[in-house]
Amino acid sequence: MSYKKSNKRKNNKKKKNKKRNQKKFKKKKIPISKKNSPKQQPKKNKPNVKMIKEEDPFGDTFDQEPEIELNEQSDELDFDGKLTTEEIEEKLRNLEMKNKEVYAKDLVEEEIEEELEKRQQIYVPKKNGEESVELEVNLEAYELYFVLKVEWPCLSFDFLKDDLGIVRSEFPMTTYMITGTQSRKAEENSIMAMKLDQMYQTKFDQNENPLEDEDPNNFDDDPLVDMKKIPHIGTVNRIRSMPQQNNIVAAWSDQGQIGIYNLKKQIDALDHTPKQRLTSNVLFQSKVHKDEGYALTWSPNEEGRLLSGDCTGKIYLWLPHESTWVLDEKTSYQRSTESIEDLTFSPNEGNVFASCSVDRTIKIWDSRAKKCGLEIPNAHNSDVNVISWNKISDNLIASGGDDGIFKVWDLAKIDQELKYFQLEKKKQKRKKHKVQQPSIKPEVGFVWHSKPITSLEWNPFDETEIVVASEDNQITIWDISLEKDEEIEKENQNEPEIPPQLLFIHQGQKSVKEVHWHPQIPGLLASTASDGFNLFLPINLYKRNLNETNQK
Repeated sequence: MSYKKSNKRKNNKKKKNKKRNQKKFKKKKIPISKKNSPKQQPKKNKPNVKMIKEEDPFGDTFDQEPEIELNEQSDELDFDGKLTTEEIEEKLRNLEMKNKEVYAKDLVEEEIEEELEKRQQIYVPKKNGEESVELEVNLEAYELYFVLKVEWPCLSFDFLKDDLGIVRSEFPMTTYMITGTQSRKAEENSIMAMKLDQMYQTKFDQNENPLEDEDPNNFDDDPLVDMKKIPHIGTVNRIRSMPQQNNIVAAWSDQGQIGIYNLKKQIDALDHTPKQRLTSNVLFQSKVHKDEGYALTWSPNEEGRLLSGDCTGKIYLWLPHESTWVLDEKTSYQRSTESIEDLTFSPNEGNVFASCSVDRTIKIWDSRAKKCGLEIPNAHNSDVNVISWNKISDNLIASGGDDGIFKVWDLAKIDQELKYFQLEKKKQKRKKHKVQQPSIKPEVGFVWHSKPITSLEWNPFDETEIVVASEDNQITIWDISLEKDEEIEKENQNEPEIPPQLLFIHQGQKSVKEVHWHPQIPGLLASTASDGFNLFLPINLYKRNLNETNQK
């Protein structure tokens, strides 16, 4: 395990893309930058500025020398007849040299300003393919930014809730995570509990002169990283921590097995040196699924309830029973043979959950009725990869598809439209008239990413903010409540067209698989990819959270 402080990308080789639910990571290029506050621009060479030397005042340094105006009434030159010709020539030379020095100083300052302006230019990734450009992280865009390298890549991870404060923003920060590996051999995999401690603000010198040599080590001290692990057979496709007990962890294996583990000893050992050898504590394992899967989620309302979905289209609800888990009446929820890509419980109703599938649908289920209560057909033009239920406005669900689009759906409005349709259908049935089924449309849809959406999640502290990750190596943050400002649009008409809802673009990772908000630190995000983890706190979100806190 090593922790690196920079994240420059130099490998521009392209490799064949693979499906999101395949285990092998793709090797592809990176890139990015941002809009508004976030910035990561292409690496630029420093301008070659030649300074004027005082000892060579008459050197032909400039293309055009400034004209020197001589004022007979000036204090610098006195033409009252008292000066000799040599003295007058000396004064002329001194004045000429002085003007050259001022001109040189102005020229250097102008070039510095131009370089700073270039650094502030917005870099927008191309939509029609990879960028053959090397990118450097702009630390000015981050309040906190760390790169964490691990021995093996991880397809999935989850933040662990802790007792350090329900809502906190003070530095240094501490966070706990769990993750699972994807190694070359099945027996080499493991589940890991990690602690990142002493995470200070990332340094950025606002008075930095871009013409001076940059310091590659312009970071604060490295955070303290510790991890404890237990063996796991097979790649960990998905891993989730129980909200009510963070030490209870469920994992989906590529061997088609669901496992539930008690990691209390491992998590405690991150804070205190263990007195005895750590051992794994497997609470439950099942191979009821006939194939592997990726969909896995705990209920935030009913402690111990777990949902799992596999690639054959089956969904199982697991209920805690004494010290193990049992199937809910040994029944599965299935309306399709296509792969279940993601599952999420309602944030407020313990028996209601949502699923999305390769069959392009989003379904809302009620475990008491054992059937689908609401269906959104053709939610995307291809596979629906991920969904997220808004924890604050529980009528909103977001979805991301293979088409690179993410959408927001208002379930209350859709339910009302479908109920009205059913009522009209009954009325017209007596009259033998046909009623056209309403076309279900999203509240908003954003076409920004050029490749499939791999992860998305609502901000637990802001009902209108959402983070989205894609196979195009971009992680974007959006505020769906924002609208276009016509005056600003006119002022920026020559700039690249960027949606007003787009708050931040983060890049620098290859093949991003998951991104999550920290449940207790507003604005802090983490992402996992083929080349490790990123933990970052965009400075615009940090400042906005501080302003909102101060107003309260």
